[in-house]
This record gives sequence, C-alpha cells and structure tokens, in this order.
Amino acid sequence: MKNVSSEFKNQLNIGNRNYVRSADITLKNNVVLHLDNSDLWQNGLKIDTATSSSSSFDIGSVIIGKLTLVINNISEEYSDYDFTDCVASNVKVGITLPDGTIESLSYGKFYLNEAKYNGSIITLEFYDSLYKFDKNYSDSCRSLRGSVD
Repeated sequence: MKNVSSEFKNQLNIGNRNYVRSADITLKNNVVLHLDNSDLWQNGLKIDTATSSSSSFDIGSVIIGKLTLVINNISEEYSDYDFTDCVASNVKVGITLPDGTIESLSYGKFYLNEAKYNGSIITLEFYDSLYKFDKNYSDSCRSLRGSVD
C-alpha cells in the first residue's frame, strides 16, 4: 500500500484527476530521457499491479508489474532514439496540491519488454524486476544437477 497525505486523499475525493506523470528512460548508450505529461499521450502512463484475476482469488501465483508508456512523437522528437533494452526508472504519478506542491507516488524500475513504433506514437511496454525470475525449466535442472555433483 502506498502512503499519501490527507490533502492528496482530499484532492482525489473532490475529483482532482489532473495527474502529473513522469519517468526517466535510460537508453542502452546511457542517454537519459526525462518524460513528463508534455511528452506522453493522454493517459500515456499506465501501471498494472493486479494481485488476482478479476473473476477469482488466485493463491500461489506471482504477478509481475507492468508499465506502459505511450510517447507522443508527432513532431518526431523521439524518432532517432533506439529504445532497445532501455530501462524506465523514477516512475512517478502525482497530483498538484492547492499550495502548488506536487505529491507523487514512486513506482520503481522497469525493464523493456517490447517497443512499438506507429509513426506519431511510440508504445513502450516494461516489466518490473520479477521478469528476471523467468528461466527455462532445463536451466533450473542443470543448475540443480551442478550443485549435487
């Protein structure tokens, strides 16, 4: 569970859905792109962290976190970047409070799974670190045999 201030909760209760979204994308060549609302398509930052399927309560399953970024590339500002193997970090979603400060929730680090280019839109799909546990069964058997020998 994420902790937020009373004022953050109040803003949600009165219908403030003017979210401030941001993320840093580190490319393979160590170039860092800072993306914010102006770079993202409307609702262009989505984080899925479901714990069970919608129709059941699943016991014994592991749910990977998924981040989807939809980048506005109408002016082709991002066309020359290679997003292969990029990493998203400093992922935040926040709300501007009445005193002008921005209160944000941080969502950690994500690793690129797939990049799609559609002219004026670039869609990047990331997974959290849990994806690193995905190994071939034969690799785990080989590992076990090696430790017994």
